[in-house]
Amino acid sequence: MVVACVALVLSLGGTGYAALKLPKNSVGSAQIKKNAVTAAKVKNGSLTKSDFKAGQLTPGPKGDKGDTGAGGAQGQQGAKGDKGDKGDKGDNGSLTIPSSSLASGQTLVGAFGMGGPNGAANDPFETPISFQIPLAVSPTVEVIQEGGAPTAHCPGSPTSPQAAAGYWCLYVGYADQTDANGVRVYGTDGSNEFRWGGVAYIKALSTLGPEASGTWAVTAP
Repeated sequence: MVVACVALVLSLGGTGYAALKLPKNSVGSAQIKKNAVTAAKVKNGSLTKSDFKAGQLTPGPKGDKGDTGAGGAQGQQGAKGDKGDKGDKGDNGSLTIPSSSLASGQTLVGAFGMGGPNGAANDPFETPISFQIPLAVSPTVEVIQEGGAPTAHCPGSPTSPQAAAGYWCLYVGYADQTDANGVRVYGTDGSNEFRWGGVAYIKALSTLGPEASGTWAVTAP
């Protein structure tokens, strides 16, 4: 009779006892009913992004553009490329001969030299001198021999040849074993026509070979 009464008391009050006396860590996912946990049961701020499925969270506004990062270090130099193929040979250029004469007041300059081996006295040695552009009118020729003083029409020197308008000036910078006349000039056709230049020549003083060199300038009239 006593045992039956105790059993009856426990059966009637066991639920309340269990609710008040649950052991620690005794409730897990198996004891929680489906949909039993609602928003009201969840502490605000206790969930993280990983607790939600993809697409459940609304994305926040676009942030401001970040500052430009520092430049990276210079990369290593690349390997040298292969040598390119040889190009095709170009066409031969055509020779252009000036069709007009040197303009009035313009000046051409150049250099000359001549000489030869030992021989006999009065042996001639010569060298042609051609103007890059012909003159419309033959100039007057003046020769300033080695060590000679400049003139009004030829005020220059072997290192700075100059000529007045209408003059062709030859400046002898060096002469050896030439006769007393030094350097002389005659026209390209053997006359005194010097529109295209001329021929400078010397004659040997003795059996030793003569030499002469210098510069020239011609200015169109």
